[in-house]
Amino acid sequence: MSENVEKEELILSYFIDHSSGPNSGVAKKVLAQMKYLKENGIFCKLYLIAPLSDEEKWKRILENTPSEIYGYRNWLGRLGSRFLAFLRIAKLERKRDSFTYLRASQLLPHEIFLIQMRKYFVEINSNNLVEYQNRSRFAGKFYAYAEKKLMESAQGAIAVTQEMANIYSVRFPKQNIVHITNGIEFPRINIDLKSTTFKYDLVFMATEGKPWHGIERFIKWSEDLPNLKFLLVSRNNHDSADFRKIPPNLTLFDANKEFVETEILEQCVVGVSSLNLDFLEMQEGSPLKTRTYLANGLPVIVGYDDFVFGDNPDWRLDIRNYSDQDLPAQIDNFVNSWRLRRIEISRLTKIDIRTTEKTRADFFRSGLKER
Repeated sequence: MSENVEKEELILSYFIDHSSGPNSGVAKKVLAQMKYLKENGIFCKLYLIAPLSDEEKWKRILENTPSEIYGYRNWLGRLGSRFLAFLRIAKLERKRDSFTYLRASQLLPHEIFLIQMRKYFVEINSNNLVEYQNRSRFAGKFYAYAEKKLMESAQGAIAVTQEMANIYSVRFPKQNIVHITNGIEFPRINIDLKSTTFKYDLVFMATEGKPWHGIERFIKWSEDLPNLKFLLVSRNNHDSADFRKIPPNLTLFDANKEFVETEILEQCVVGVSSLNLDFLEMQEGSPLKTRTYLANGLPVIVGYDDFVFGDNPDWRLDIRNYSDQDLPAQIDNFVNSWRLRRIEISRLTKIDIRTTEKTRADFFRSGLKER
């Protein structure tokens, strides 16, 4: 490690178990957070659990980032890698100015024990309890037990939506829980709208197996609107039965390949984000895909509320406001109204990552002092 940690005011161990590769929204978010937290006086080191098949890709991306990668081949190896990473974090010198940051997820008792050996903060991204309850009664009860242990000893928690902050504040009234939305870096975009012929009208970056994304709705729209061109960017098995009978106006792009999001999105008119958040009993979200679309100037079609939307902006089409019969015509009109326009970045200051990470750094300092 070439960084001199002694020059930094605080030291953060960022733990993440991530199987979707370094090109995913979550991976880009974590690396951007680390970059801007450092600008706010918090030195970060990443402890990453990832499949061995992605290890070389991660090594290239993390070449200049303080990090340790714990690879695995199967579920048993994954458990072992998690244990080694948590043990490594727990054994670090317990300085007064060091702490851990991790996402709320299913943790095993020994993992919680190791995490509790240091000060730590939790990030709440979703209504995880409902997700596990939907899997099985046992999964729901076990997650509730683990979450209770994790939350009770945390220095504080950060929810990406106000709705989640409210829900968790009821579950854990003694815990300090705040809302900080997901931020994003704004890319430099150079596109001549008047001379551009868009290849796709609608793009959806989604994952099969996550019902709250709503891929089936996107496919249905492509059937209802044969005059529009649809692009689905996903990590699914596109040879599976679910994708064998797609309409000719729907193109599949394998997100397992290395690609540049900006190059894809500049070919598109409108971005589609999460459509079924009510599956998780949520009405508000903070999807990274939404922020990626917006940062690239694309208006969005969604099925939820979001901090960035504010007072019903013209660049959002909320599908909850229309019947299934009326929605295709509304989508068609929305796409056509944005063919020669892009969102002005000046309207998106709420999700500028420089702002969100300054707020996050301030919360860390406050939480470390209070508890």
